[in-house]
Amino acid sequence: MNKKTSILMKNLRRALLLPFCLPFTCVATVRETTLFPLGEDGSFVGDLVQDTVGGKHFTLGNKLGIETTPASPVSSHFASFNGVNDYQFQSDLTAVPSDNFAAELWVRVPDVNQTVGLFATGKKDDGNLRFHLEGGYWAASYKGIGWIGADFGISPSQVARPDVWTHLAVIRKQGVSTFYINGVAQVPTQAGQPFHGSNAHLGIFSGSTACLLGDLDHIRIFTFDPQTDNPVASLTFPFAAGNETVLSIRIRQPGSRIILSWPKSVAPEVIPLHSDDLADPWTTVPGTPVVVGDQYELDAGEGAGKGFYRLPLP
Repeated sequence: MNKKTSILMKNLRRALLLPFCLPFTCVATVRETTLFPLGEDGSFVGDLVQDTVGGKHFTLGNKLGIETTPASPVSSHFASFNGVNDYQFQSDLTAVPSDNFAAELWVRVPDVNQTVGLFATGKKDDGNLRFHLEGGYWAASYKGIGWIGADFGISPSQVARPDVWTHLAVIRKQGVSTFYINGVAQVPTQAGQPFHGSNAHLGIFSGSTACLLGDLDHIRIFTFDPQTDNPVASLTFPFAAGNETVLSIRIRQPGSRIILSWPKSVAPEVIPLHSDDLADPWTTVPGTPVVVGDQYELDAGEGAGKGFYRLPLP
């Protein structure tokens, strides 16, 4: 293949891939093991939450609300928990591996001053992965082993905000687990060994009387090859990562211009950020977003497509 053909193929590949990268970044070989869409068609049978990928459905629990407004960053429907008796349990996640996996979810709460379980990969066995809201802080842990990120989430970078969709994820890669909030890695990491059980819990932790008051969406677990895959770039949080341009926001390229767009429901009234290199500071993209239907659009100008773009989500 000559140089001209190589450049043409690269541009064609980019043109084909970029329009489909919102809200998911484009990655090759990660394998989903579990997906609880929490709202879309097929995500419930009767009152019970369904795993539409691995078939590891919740088999006990109470009916959840299904809401559509405002839409979450990843779908038009999401599950609403009433804080009283909305919870489910008994999903068998023992097939999820103990290494080289990622678990993620989206959450929004009206009151951050709750101490409550969001999702756990087991009942209360040592090693069960748990996502928490700890009295104003987002947190993650392995039951009986230790915290992933700050203890009880007590860190300025783990402060929860009310009524804002927030992305939480834990990635365990080659024996080290990291907690991510909106794509940002928290410290410290955790080297303890997880254990996924046969009685996953949703909206409550086993043995607790505290039920979640708030919304959850798109709980997803996937595995990856640590030698070839980028698990961070495979999360459903829109942000930039990798060795080439991976966009949190949709791109159109009329001529040599770059036009960025993103749904109003994802990030209203924000200005995209740009970096030539992920090691460099992020700077604000010049210009003023305009409303076009249910989208914001920003004309980034001529030749603005190099480097990385992301949205400064809270």
